[in-house]
Amino acid sequence: MGQGDKPSGIGAYAQKLVLAHLKVKKLEAELKMAKAEFSQAQSNAQDVFLAQGVSSIDYRGFTAFLHSQDFASLVKDEDGSEEAAFKALKKAKLGWMIKPKVNTNTLSSWVREQPEDEKTMERILPEDLKDHISIFRKQEVRIRKKP
Repeated sequence: MGQGDKPSGIGAYAQKLVLAHLKVKKLEAELKMAKAEFSQAQSNAQDVFLAQGVSSIDYRGFTAFLHSQDFASLVKDEDGSEEAAFKALKKAKLGWMIKPKVNTNTLSSWVREQPEDEKTMERILPEDLKDHISIFRKQEVRIRKKP
């Protein structure tokens, strides 16, 4: 196939895939720059709002305003645990906030380290975990630039 030839068959799919990939990369770069510009504008506006005692201002149909929101986290014990905080939450009748959890990224990583059945290509899990861990395999076509 020459340079001017239009790809057909699987080549057409590869062409569409690569062109779409390049378009996504370009837009992601533009978005990254726009987000950085927006973040800097937010910071500058906040400084000006606070310095001038302004809480909001209208501009071309939009309102820019100061927004405050509180966030909380637990204070860790000297050993790095949160047991004292858990105890205090339970005493304050807030124990419902405490939930045991497993990091799914860590669990997925552990699963990928387990051997595969040669016939089914499925991961072999210890017998006592088989009923408690769900595994799904995601496949996708990816693009990388040739070196």
